[in-house]
Amino acid sequence: MPVFELRPASRPDGSFATAWFDDDACLWNDERLRSAESLKGVWVAPQLRLHRSGEGVASVLFNPNALALSEQARDELLSFPELEFLPVQIQGHGVFHVLHVAAAMELPVGSMARIAPPPSGNMKGTEPCGWPPS
Repeated sequence: MPVFELRPASRPDGSFATAWFDDDACLWNDERLRSAESLKGVWVAPQLRLHRSGEGVASVLFNPNALALSEQARDELLSFPELEFLPVQIQGHGVFHVLHVAAAMELPVGSMARIAPPPSGNMKGTEPCGWPPS
């Protein structure tokens, strides 16, 4: 299975979108997104909104716990079967899709994962680096 890394991309002028999506209390965090279990059959689109949206909406919206993609950005990634695109309703901007990775791999024997500190807990890499070719 190929391994990809997603990184934030800037706008053509080099700036980043200042808007992020969240609930009214700025506490939206669906723990299920941290699991590789499919959520397609149980997901109910939450009602969220943009915060600091003065510069308008971008095709990729940020939340400390997820990324949400516009229809166009989602369409660019539909060929990856490991990804689910879960709808979220962004007040005043329509439907976006939270990116959910629905695949997992076991680390090779003898490897150790480097994990980012909370709140993300994302895997940052492995030692020794990489997996054997598949």
